[in-house]
Amino acid sequence: MIMRYFKINLLKFMIICSYVFYFYSCSNVPEEDSSIQQKIPISLSAGVYISHTHTRTIGTDFEPNDAIGLYIMMQSSSLENVCYADNVKFTNSASNDFISEKPLFYPEGGEVCDFLAYYPYDDNKIIEAGSALKVAVQTNQSNTGAFSASDFLVAKSSNISASEKPVHLTFHHKMSCLNIRLLPGQGYTAEKLLKANPIVRISDMYTNASYNISSDQFSGYNTPTNIIPNGTWKIDNGVLVGKSAIVIPQIIFAYSVLIELEIDGVFFDCRLDENFSFESESFNEFTLTVSSNHGGVQTSISTDIYDWEEVQKKDIETTSVPSYVSILNLTFPESSIYRLMAGDGSFVGEICREYLYADNINSRAVVIYPVKEGKTDLTNGFVALVEGSENMNVHGGKVSWDTNGHLTYTAGISAPVTYIYMTSKGEIVTSRDENVLQLKLYPYVLTDIRQTETCVYPIVKIGRQYWMGENLRASKYVDGTDIFLAENCQNPLLGIYCIQEGFFFYNREAVNTGILPPSGWKIADDSTWEILKTYIKDTSVLKSELGWKEENYQNSNLTGFNATASGLYNETYKYKGEYATFWSMSNSLPNEASKSVTIGYDTSSLDDGLSTGVLGLSVRCVKR
Repeated sequence: MIMRYFKINLLKFMIICSYVFYFYSCSNVPEEDSSIQQKIPISLSAGVYISHTHTRTIGTDFEPNDAIGLYIMMQSSSLENVCYADNVKFTNSASNDFISEKPLFYPEGGEVCDFLAYYPYDDNKIIEAGSALKVAVQTNQSNTGAFSASDFLVAKSSNISASEKPVHLTFHHKMSCLNIRLLPGQGYTAEKLLKANPIVRISDMYTNASYNISSDQFSGYNTPTNIIPNGTWKIDNGVLVGKSAIVIPQIIFAYSVLIELEIDGVFFDCRLDENFSFESESFNEFTLTVSSNHGGVQTSISTDIYDWEEVQKKDIETTSVPSYVSILNLTFPESSIYRLMAGDGSFVGEICREYLYADNINSRAVVIYPVKEGKTDLTNGFVALVEGSENMNVHGGKVSWDTNGHLTYTAGISAPVTYIYMTSKGEIVTSRDENVLQLKLYPYVLTDIRQTETCVYPIVKIGRQYWMGENLRASKYVDGTDIFLAENCQNPLLGIYCIQEGFFFYNREAVNTGILPPSGWKIADDSTWEILKTYIKDTSVLKSELGWKEENYQNSNLTGFNATASGLYNETYKYKGEYATFWSMSNSLPNEASKSVTIGYDTSSLDDGLSTGVLGLSVRCVKR
């Protein structure tokens, strides 16, 4: 589709600057001097390619107090090492003139320059390696200010020499717009839908990323969350319109929930049947056809995508959110824990596939815990299924954990529970009640984002502890700095890591930095390992079933801890297939490794070992 092109009112601003020096890093603009009148001032005009969105930067004018940031690079340099003008702020006045916070003149000597401007201005805008800018969209775009602040526009102009003529900057939208329309189907009218005032959420989209100026690409996606769109419903030719959101260009994978819809207290998921790409500078219009059917609502979606060149249409089936959980359909492929959410997104329960060990049970089970005051209530677990006893009437029991991690188990007297429901009071029931909630399941995983590096780990519950279900595999500290990659662990003075056959090993200096574990987690300390040892008694429930040297020990991995016999570094790599060895932190000394903890192929015990500077060991973290 050919997009119309409009110019914004001429942006005129004269900037005064003093003698210009050459810089070797991004710098402030110099102060004035007596030669000011001999210099050529910079003036700009600007235009914006207009899309279907209606943010403040689209139309005939910027609004007062809108601000853009300007970089000027001399062509003998590049953005990441030399900036003649570094993120200079220009603010739109009531008279539609842009006023700079610092004076600016063309460089002397006929230096050719490149101009880069962006909107909205951010005084903390960081130029990362490779000419990348950090960008973000607001999660709540319901007010106009947050909606406009989510837009991100870039203007470039190259080969600029000193001239009294204005430099023309054309701004392009780099984000993507998602627009929602509701078409009334059978049993509905536009007026009836408008009265219901449907609630819409954009589900689980990345809201932070890096934009590379040179390649015009986004990367380093992080912070997935729901987005509340902007606008108010109104009727336009029999269709409800008025809801839009600005999103970062990204791919939404097949079978993911894209849009959550609530009408008269009933919740519906709009899922994609194939991968869908939100492209930069694109306008994506989703039409949801709402029809009543058997007292419920069914929604179909048709999508038009306008990206200035082609139009694509897509139909997406959506389903209503169920009011039950089918226990037999739970497979726990991504984690040993599901988070249970009500239709409105509130946290109401947790479903754990966990190891239960007490005087009257030694088995893995599926346990549902309610939520009390926003936290999982571990004193009131309902046992829906005891694995290995499917043909016995021992299900439907109860588990309760005290603050010391001691388990009290009460066996049930029923067959395996097929369905569970959650009442509005937070009670777990096995038959439908008038006040049951609509329920959604989400795998409870640890998503560890470190700038451009993202790792996703399963989570396992063992007693009252929540562990990572895999060893840490980070190449950066949590502050984004790189960990030094080495071939061995023979340097005890430098924080390093080694990789061997896909396994990550860290030396003592790396774990002692205090910035290795993910946020909200810690490297397991001495007391954490001791609590684990006391509960399990036998390490066979920790060991992965494969990869260990053959011995007369049956590895069951009932806990889901998945300890693999990855070996270790003692200056050089050794003991693969024989040992899994982890760092253990001191209970009393902050950020100090006190010992190593070893699981061996030829023993069922959890053994303590040394802590030397030439060791490279695995790292396993536990939730704080």
